This record gives sequence, C-alpha cells and structure tokens, in this order.
Amino acid sequence: MDEGNLGIARHFYEQSLRIYRDLNTRQGVALTLVRLARVCLREGQTEASARLWASAEALREQIGMQLPPAEQENHAQEIAQLREMMGEIPFITAWSSARTAALDQAVRLALNHSS
Repeated sequence: MDEGNLGIARHFYEQSLRIYRDLNTRQGVALTLVRLARVCLREGQTEASARLWASAEALREQIGMQLPPAEQENHAQEIAQLREMMGEIPFITAWSSARTAALDQAVRLALNHSS
C-alpha cells in the first residue's frame, strides 16, 4: 500500500470503527482495530500498532472470536515484524498495557492516533 492508499484505508477504517462502536458490534470493532493496526505498522507508528493489535486480541478473546483465515496467514508475520521493529521490551510494554485497557480506550486510541 502506498501513502495515498494508506490514507484512504485509514479514513474508511475509522468510519467503520465509529459505526461498529455505535452499534456495539464488538466483532466489527475487533476486526477494524486489526486493520488500523496494520495501517499504523505500514506508517511506522509501531507503538500505536502494537497497542491496537493487543487491544483487538484481548477483545477477540473476550468474545470468543478468531481472526478470519485470510487474516491469520499474515498475522504472525506482521506481529513478528512489529516486534523486531520495536525491540522486545518496548513491544512487550505497549502490548501488555493495551491488553489490560478498556475497549473505549482502544477505540479512542485508534481514532485519535489516526487523525
């Protein structure tokens, strides 16, 4: 994805996140947080990416949801790439704090970091 496409993707994912949040559709929120995490990763916003991915993972665990098969393929590779980019300690710190954050905090992070 080039920068222009990232901006367009971010815009639509943000809109989707707002809609899913307003409808209290937690599956949609979880999937959209993952997609925004990917955008952040491609933009080099590694801490935001880690936090969004961790929040999405925590939410998916709460609701008993797995990533769709098409997304599972890249998930492990992207997390490994993110961990390598950040370094182990910063990655674990960001990941751990986001896993314990409330869902509203994750959505706010996604929308505030995206703007």
